[in-house]
Amino acid sequence: QKLRELEDFCEINNIDRDKFCIVSSAILSVYGLRDCRDIDIISCEEYIGIFTKGGYGLHNKYANSGCYPSTSDDIILNPTHFFHFRHFKFCTIDVVMDNKKYRIKNRLFGEESVQKDKKDLKLIKKFFRK
Repeated sequence: QKLRELEDFCEINNIDRDKFCIVSSAILSVYGLRDCRDIDIISCEEYIGIFTKGGYGLHNKYANSGCYPSTSDDIILNPTHFFHFRHFKFCTIDVVMDNKKYRIKNRLFGEESVQKDKKDLKLIKKFFRK
């Protein structure tokens, strides 16, 4: 459902799908590990305002401040950091894992978030045997 909504949003707003990457819990949904409540995005500069007005969570500031293993531009443009699914770019599971480890280590969003991130890491490790 969320991807269909994003497809419509991109079409209505004439957004080039190569200029943003879906990150965070949506990747876990693609792998069937758990549902996501929303879609978080890392976007090129020209679309930041559009995605913000559309209610999407933008993670550029987190990527560019070290919470992700690479900068926002690198995640969007470097094919080692993303894969394509249903004509969208999704960050790799390694990017998600590094982000969640950073969030846990630095306790960025409180105890509830730490516990959720720990649970997500367990799901990922079990699925990928990492």
